[in-house]
Amino acid sequence: MVEGAAEAIPLGDASVDVVHARSVIEHVVNAQRSFEEAFRVLRPGGVFWFGTASSMCPRQDEIFGFPLFSWYPDPLKRRVMQWCNANRPELIGHGVPAMHWFTPWKARRMLRKAGFSKVYDRWDLRLPSEGGRSYRLALRAIRQVPGARIAADVIVAGCSYAAVK
Repeated sequence: MVEGAAEAIPLGDASVDVVHARSVIEHVVNAQRSFEEAFRVLRPGGVFWFGTASSMCPRQDEIFGFPLFSWYPDPLKRRVMQWCNANRPELIGHGVPAMHWFTPWKARRMLRKAGFSKVYDRWDLRLPSEGGRSYRLALRAIRQVPGARIAADVIVAGCSYAAVK
């Protein structure tokens, strides 16, 4: 294992096939730079996969005691997180506070700006074989019915994306 910061990954250019960041990107100082670094270290055709905090679903695990926190404007969320970190760290699990939250359009915009050619969200990545009949019907609706993907993002906490170099 090699330790480092997401904004300055200590690996060579085009040196890995996969960069995996689960519950990391929301905590970095500079999310855009982190995406650019993931792109830099990936070989052509490599995949950057990350799961993170969502601005879509009102339920989340980043902070306690603030109803509908995900829907607060990002600058207010950052101020609340900084205040909790300094004054009530138990509300954020005594950890590094989250500073970034994503909507599907924000994630896609930032990943494309970093250079990624293809971006898939969690609904694109799910397989119909992962669940029963109800699951398959819901997944088909999420993928095909206008507005269903947004509704699913509001209902299901978190978000995840796979971006291809």
